[in-house]
Order: sequence, then structure tokens, then C-alpha cells
Amino acid sequence: MKYFSPEHVRTRLTLWYVAILAAVLLIYGASTCTIVLLQLRSQLDHLATEDLETVEGFLRFGSDGTLGLRNDYHYHPDTAEMQQRFLEVRAEDGTLLYKNEGLAERVLGGKAEAGEGVDSYSRQSIRLTDGTPVRLISRRQIIEGHPILIRVGFSEDPMWERFWQLVLGLLVG
Repeated sequence: MKYFSPEHVRTRLTLWYVAILAAVLLIYGASTCTIVLLQLRSQLDHLATEDLETVEGFLRFGSDGTLGLRNDYHYHPDTAEMQQRFLEVRAEDGTLLYKNEGLAERVLGGKAEAGEGVDSYSRQSIRLTDGTPVRLISRRQIIEGHPILIRVGFSEDPMWERFWQLVLGLLVG
């Protein structure tokens, strides 16, 4: 019993080693989780940016002035998937011009925020009215002389599922 007393050098050294090892493992786990989360978010941003650029080419104003997607999808390999993503197009004044069926009664936002989508892509994480976390990419564009704001979003649920699987795996390890 005298070897387990904190007054003993062996006990103190062992406690120091355990504390240092625990700190190193904690730093390793936290940095790994942070890096993976940033990479997953970057992949989601990249996918949404590609979809936004694709959608820009499909948007057309009809003869009645309504905005819609062209019907010549057979030239694009990801068209069916593109329909499943969240897509919303608004006029400068915030009027909703188009939204895909995936949104149903939900919206990706109202009138554009100051600077949103100007000169570049705007990226942000939002929650839909039903609580779904969404990674949103937006950009202002001019289609057939009409200034519009295009918003494309993807659910962040798969990203968070992968993140928590990693955290669980690190904890178990």
C-alpha cells in the first residue's frame, strides 16, 4: 500500500504520465474531429457550388414571365439528384420566383441579406422551419436580363452523422 501513496516518486510519475497521455489523446481527438468536420463541410460546399453553377444554366423565364428549369436534362448526368436538393430562386425584392419540390412549404430564406451572393458565393449554415440543418450556398446572377438570387442547400444531417461516428470511434478506441 505504501507504493500507491502520492508521496512516492513512482506514484507521482505515473500520475504525471497518465495526465500527459490523456492530454495528448484529447488534443489529438479534438484536432482530428475538427479537421474532419472542416473537410466534410468543404465537400458539402463544393457539391452545392457545383449544383448552383449547373442550375444557372437550366434556369429560364417562360413566355408568361415565370421562372422554371429547362426540360433538356438528358445532357446532364446528375439531373435527377439535382431535383432532390433544396433550390430556391428569388428576385431582388425578395419575391419567390422558383423553389424545387424538396422544399415543400419550407423556404431557404427571405429577401437577400446585404452582400449575400454579390461578386462571389455566400456560404452559411441555417435551419429550416422544421429544424433541418442546411448548408446554404447563394449567388446573385442575371438571367435573361433579370437580376436574381439563387440559393442551393443540402441537409447537413449526413455530415453530422459521419462526424459523430468518428467521435464515437475515437472514444471507443
